Amino acid sequence: TSADFNDSPLSLKEKTLLGLVLKATRDSTRVDAADLQAARDAGWSDGDILDAVNHGARMVAGDIIINGFKVERDF
Repeated sequence: TSADFNDSPLSLKEKTLLGLVLKATRDSTRVDAADLQAARDAGWSDGDILDAVNHGARMVAGDIIINGFKVERDF
């Protein structure tokens, strides 16, 4: 099972942004204006939101490449 980030010691502000990033990287079609506004209301700027979603998307892209090319873990 995966851990629920809501049970983490992150601040509510951080959890709001992380929730948006996870939603965007799992199914970007589900992100709506209310999600973006919730992040803004939590204190994040549009630039912060863009940076976070961009970082999350790059992490997913890296995972896809590693898995697609069957790169063996050496650790």
